[in-house]
Amino acid sequence: MINHYRLLCYILLQCKYQLLLQLLSLPSLRRQRIELADGDFIDVDVASPPQRAEAIPWVLVLHGLAGSSRSLAVLGMAAAFVDAGHEVCLMNYRGCSGEPNRLPRAYHGGATDDVLAVMQ
Repeated sequence: MINHYRLLCYILLQCKYQLLLQLLSLPSLRRQRIELADGDFIDVDVASPPQRAEAIPWVLVLHGLAGSSRSLAVLGMAAAFVDAGHEVCLMNYRGCSGEPNRLPRAYHGGATDDVLAVMQ
C-alpha cells in the first residue's frame, strides 16, 4: 500500500532542494534604467558572465504575468544563459520593478513598444 503522506513529503523535499540549488547559483544583477520617449521608464536587470569577452551574445528575458526580473523562473533562465557565456537582460514591464512608474499606464501582453525600446 502506498503511503501518500510520505510520497507527498518526498516530492515537496525535491522541490525545495531544487529551489535551494537555484538560489545558490543565481547570477549577480546590475540594474539599468531606460528612459522612454513618453516620459516613463523601464528597469532592466543585467547579468554577465564572469569572464566577459569583447563581443558577447546577449539574451532578452521577459517575465510572465504579475512577475518580475526577480521571479525564480526568470532567474533560473538567467543563470543558465550566464553559465553558457551569454549576457542576459531581464526586462521588468512597467510597474513590475518594485518602483511605481511615472505615468498611469500599465503593461499588457499586446504592447510591444517597451520591448522595442529596450532592444534598441
